Amino acid sequence: MAYLAILLSLFLPPAVTSVQLQGTEGKPADIYERIPKDQRELLRQAVNKLIEAQKMGDWKNVYKLLDKESKQDEDTFLRKMKRAHLLRDYQPSRVIFYPPNDEWIIEGCASFQTDAKQKGHVAWVIARWTDSRWYLSPISIEMFGNEKKANPRECATD
Repeated sequence: MAYLAILLSLFLPPAVTSVQLQGTEGKPADIYERIPKDQRELLRQAVNKLIEAQKMGDWKNVYKLLDKESKQDEDTFLRKMKRAHLLRDYQPSRVIFYPPNDEWIIEGCASFQTDAKQKGHVAWVIARWTDSRWYLSPISIEMFGNEKKANPRECATD
């Protein structure tokens, strides 16, 4: 999925792909507004469960939300995630639909417990609606650059 993140950031300009809208009086509209109405609240709940599970290092619950197309069994996933850094916070800021894969990309700002500067980095979750439920990827820092050198980008500050 990191490869997908790099490709999307290179080929899809945010102004075209972003579905974050401005509401009246300059306030951001619900970032999930373009998600089909009958699926919207379920996605919001799934993302909130993912955030809480990653904050607590509850990798079993992260696995339950995982998009099973990854074909990774639970034991392998749990072993891999033991090395993962705990999430401090994740604030979703926009949703992007990626038609070729029928996926929604929820971009936001994530900070992790190990970040000494406590600065957030651009991160995202990939969401896919299958069999009447949402499947998600873990919250991952988006890497910008190329195969030789890629770095995380700090979140924009207002």
